[in-house]
Amino acid sequence: MVELGASMEQARRLCYTAGGRGPSGAEEATVEYGVTSRCVTLPLDSPESYPCGDEHTPSPIAGRQPLEVQPLLKLGQPVSAVAALQADGHMIAFLGDTQGQLYKVFLHGSQGQVYHSQQVGPPGSAISPDLLLDSSGSHLYVLTAHQVDRIPVAACPQFPDCASCLQAQDPLCGWCVLQGRCTRKGQCGRAGQLNQWLWSYEEDSHCLHIQSLLPGHHPRQEQGQVTLSVPRLPILDADEYFHCAFGDYDSLAHVEGPHVACVTPPQDQVPLNPPGTDHITVPLALMFEDVTVAATNFSFYDCSAVQALEAAAPCRACVGSIWRCHWCPQSSHCVYGEHCPEGERTIYSAQEVDIQVRGPGACPQVEGLAGPHLVPVGWESHLALRVRNLQHFRGLPASFHCWLELPGELRGLPATLEETAGDSGLIHCQAHQFYPSMSQRELPVPIYVTQGEAQRLDNTHALYVILYDCAMGHPDCSHCQAANRSLGCLWCADGQPACRYGPLCPPGAVELLCPAPSIDAVEPLTGPPEGGLALTILGSNLGRAFADVQYAVSVASRPCNPEPSLYRTSARIVCVTSPAPNGTTGPVRVAIKSQPPGISSQHFTYQGWVGGSWPVCSGLGKEGVVHFGPRR
Repeated sequence: MVELGASMEQARRLCYTAGGRGPSGAEEATVEYGVTSRCVTLPLDSPESYPCGDEHTPSPIAGRQPLEVQPLLKLGQPVSAVAALQADGHMIAFLGDTQGQLYKVFLHGSQGQVYHSQQVGPPGSAISPDLLLDSSGSHLYVLTAHQVDRIPVAACPQFPDCASCLQAQDPLCGWCVLQGRCTRKGQCGRAGQLNQWLWSYEEDSHCLHIQSLLPGHHPRQEQGQVTLSVPRLPILDADEYFHCAFGDYDSLAHVEGPHVACVTPPQDQVPLNPPGTDHITVPLALMFEDVTVAATNFSFYDCSAVQALEAAAPCRACVGSIWRCHWCPQSSHCVYGEHCPEGERTIYSAQEVDIQVRGPGACPQVEGLAGPHLVPVGWESHLALRVRNLQHFRGLPASFHCWLELPGELRGLPATLEETAGDSGLIHCQAHQFYPSMSQRELPVPIYVTQGEAQRLDNTHALYVILYDCAMGHPDCSHCQAANRSLGCLWCADGQPACRYGPLCPPGAVELLCPAPSIDAVEPLTGPPEGGLALTILGSNLGRAFADVQYAVSVASRPCNPEPSLYRTSARIVCVTSPAPNGTTGPVRVAIKSQPPGISSQHFTYQGWVGGSWPVCSGLGKEGVVHFGPRR
């Protein structure tokens, strides 16, 4: 633009003082557009005495010397209209093309960048050269063949927040920090002051933000001070101030440079924790009057809620939480602050450093069962559990209890502590006979330990004992003897034969050899002479395992081959019949080892199918479903 201005001034000077000719005698300036006036030769001071103005419009001077420069910008269509605006120290060009596109171009040094474009009028309708800015420089009038449009030079108000304002990259816009809106620079009352107006086009321009909080969270039970670090915070006048808004609670801010100190709300002004949580997070905003200058979130935590949310391991939850909570083992309280109440030992938060007794590993805890986890119903059982870190109770009148969560009942048993090497020990629960209401063979029962009757020790993992009743699911001798040996179940053949835990069986009543097999039903009772029929045998004491019956079954004195996948201990055998002459008949016989065989009262008959061809077994499916095919 400077070179263009100098070239225009040179043409005017030559037309005033040298008849339009340059030092070489060549014509470099003339009066254009068919005007009869000609360039003249006047005194050399004439250009200063008679500067160009509106009165010269009838005699327009044109330069003959071309001015060559590299283009700042190349567009895809020919430019049909140009207007320019200088505002806030920046040059903005408005270019219209022959297709109706209007471009807003930021002229910055030796570069031109289109930062916005829009269609004006119907596509293909050229923008007229008569682009006109209004007197305030806020709107541009754009003329096409069919319409006139009044277009804002900048659309700053359409950006609702700082982020969208700066992302717009509009050189005429910026964020007015204390007004909380996107404006032209002239519309921001303190734009000339440092950090008051953030220019949208500046590369490293960032919205004000809270860079850090110290502390990052606070216990809800007490008021305290929070320090916000806010880089590039504007400076206020002496009678003005910032304030902090913790949700609905306002607190006056004290500012020192980029650091802002605010007092947190009292406990009754902190909202309640959402159900099932140990904290509440509220918006924290740094405000000027009713304008949010910067914002973040801030959490108020409750150590007692941490404890309540993890009943099985309250100490581990307390000292292992993200909050700075400590555990008081003697009173079983999770507390904030520096330590437990005076005189009580403290297990410190895992976040503490240079403290030995800290973190979940220091908690009094039950590590597991010291003996078998299987507990027979009706037998007086002694339970022992491995514990660690009970030295916190040493020297105190501490008592312990074991608790079992039985169906519909919480059973408490007095317990004693046996200290072993180091910080380990054993909790011995008082011997007890259990008679729970059981609808299943084995019943998992959670177990835990308390100091006193309510102060629970941590379980390092889910801890159970398994109550079992040998009689459940073992209706006969074979079922009983097939039970897992670790259960110790035996068949008692006393006045009321039953499967019982071994020590509960009277002396001499244990039956090591089960009664002979008993066959209750056979199905079907007829089948094809070719064999291949799946025969189902139901009864009791039909073996403890498939190996007992694999070669033990015959039908009408013909072998019947048991199917292993369909065998059910003691209760069911499914076997495939062998061929036999038509008319052969006889009972089903099951002979297990040296026992007397079980013989059915029903007889099976091999016979041809009267209706034509007898369907024969072509395969066994799930649960004894037999697939038949046509006889061949």
